[in-house]
Amino acid sequence: MKTFNLHINKNKRSQSTIFIFTFMMLLIVTIAFQVSVHPVSAAPAVQVDATNSIMVNTDNTKGSVYIYDGDQKLHTTFQNGKTIIKQNDLKGNLIKRYVQADKLVFSTSNASISLYIKANPTTTHEVKVHTRKDKSKPNYIETSATKLGNGVWKAVIPMEKYLYGEEFFESTIYINGASIKQLEFKVVETVQTDYKSVVSLKDEFIKIQISGVASTVSKVEFPTWTIANGQDDLKWIQGQKIDHDKWEVNIPFSGHNYELGSYVTHIYSHDKDGNERYIAGIGYEAVGGVKYPAQSKLQDLSHDVYVYGVDPNVKQVEFPTWTLQNEQDDIEWIQGEKVASGVWKGTVVYKKHKDEVGTYVTHVYGDKKGIDGSVKVAVDENIKVTAPQRVELKEGHYQVRISGLSKDIKNVYFPTWTDKNGQDDLLHPWAKGIREQNGDWVYTVDFRNHNYESGKYHTHGYSEDKYGNTRIISITEVHAEPSVKFKNTVRLDEQWYDLYVYGVDHAAKKVEFPTWTAFQGQDDIKWIQGEKISEGVWRGRVKLSDHNNEKGIYHNHIYIDQIMFQAHDVQVK
Repeated sequence: MKTFNLHINKNKRSQSTIFIFTFMMLLIVTIAFQVSVHPVSAAPAVQVDATNSIMVNTDNTKGSVYIYDGDQKLHTTFQNGKTIIKQNDLKGNLIKRYVQADKLVFSTSNASISLYIKANPTTTHEVKVHTRKDKSKPNYIETSATKLGNGVWKAVIPMEKYLYGEEFFESTIYINGASIKQLEFKVVETVQTDYKSVVSLKDEFIKIQISGVASTVSKVEFPTWTIANGQDDLKWIQGQKIDHDKWEVNIPFSGHNYELGSYVTHIYSHDKDGNERYIAGIGYEAVGGVKYPAQSKLQDLSHDVYVYGVDPNVKQVEFPTWTLQNEQDDIEWIQGEKVASGVWKGTVVYKKHKDEVGTYVTHVYGDKKGIDGSVKVAVDENIKVTAPQRVELKEGHYQVRISGLSKDIKNVYFPTWTDKNGQDDLLHPWAKGIREQNGDWVYTVDFRNHNYESGKYHTHGYSEDKYGNTRIISITEVHAEPSVKFKNTVRLDEQWYDLYVYGVDHAAKKVEFPTWTAFQGQDDIKWIQGEKISEGVWRGRVKLSDHNNEKGIYHNHIYIDQIMFQAHDVQVK
């Protein structure tokens, strides 16, 4: 694992198009004289503070000071001569509360150290802090404090002015030009990095994690470049906070032209006062590789093979491919496509290999010289098609579902037609299915699109990949039965009920609904003339008043062109 302590050329950074946004920390400082304090655990002999705050009381008053972060959460309290630190997780839940140790120790990840100085609000007009690393030398950096109100001043000591590493510091506080108080603190290394020292370009990115980062850090940046040609490919990438002291970033190789060789990443912390500091540097090696699926399906139509790390001077990359069945009788020399600097792609189309199942072998050649010969993809045709065998037309529709297709499939088409009159009811263009979240493709066959015809419905499934290749992948047959839709029970105050007949032949001239009640035989029979409301669908309306508003069982027969079709009973209450 390589570690680099060399800083980025600042002039080089200024040439980049990345701007560093700085934020002002929102601080609310309150003075209180009577505050109840929750019990806190005593600090260990040596501990590294989670914050960057130092409380200094120069007037010996008993007032308390409260410091809030930018999210309005209390993180530091000064009370009765003690400094209490609170540490929260990403959700704002308290995970630690402790008393700051007498020996002040902070993380090198802090971009600054903040001194909160309590001074006489009446007589104090100016507060300055002189900070140095070596007591034997007079060199120091002066920081002017800002008045926050109620006798509290804040001095921010930017750590970027000091070299990286563990150091002792001495700060002297001056009030109105007079030296009032001295204090010492130490910064120690807490940051740990986690990454792969060797990574393949086929992974597309390298993941870097750092832990031990102070909670006051509001942003972490990961400037990255390759050793080749200096910092011509320098990219500043912002990390993401994933835990109270941990940050993470994915560095994409596409931003560095997929170059082979040594990469360097530096790590900078930022706080909300606009300060930044170099906190770590790492190096790693990027090697070439080949990316391909280990398994595929014939219904996916094709698969891609990508080769990474190809010499930029290579003019042609070929992907000779064949199946293990019958040796190389189906070999195809696929011409590669350059998709990025150093990255080429070959697409293996299954129909060019007789749609064979089994193992597909691909070698990779650059300008007729072998690059890789290890690509083997297992291809099968294991998909699942789900559809009902029989369905009643009164249901209005049924669904065809195809499971097990690759996420690379662009579309699945479901051309559907009935046995009657050939494919006269086939929709053009073919209907597309819908891909559900679980990857299944679903198509709903609506009987309205087929005139509610009864009999056999045919649905074929065609998959289409991103290159426009298509292939039939399923054949389903569903028998749609004529049926009647009605309410089994009706209230007398509803005054009527309807019976709908689905699947009536389009040549039918008349549908009748003779109806009578169970009371006193057929004394109230009435031959109701049906109404055609759409192709294949007729309706009969039974008015209860035509049957003396009787309660009980109503018998309903249905005749299509004087031929008995079905009989149904309805209960009137």
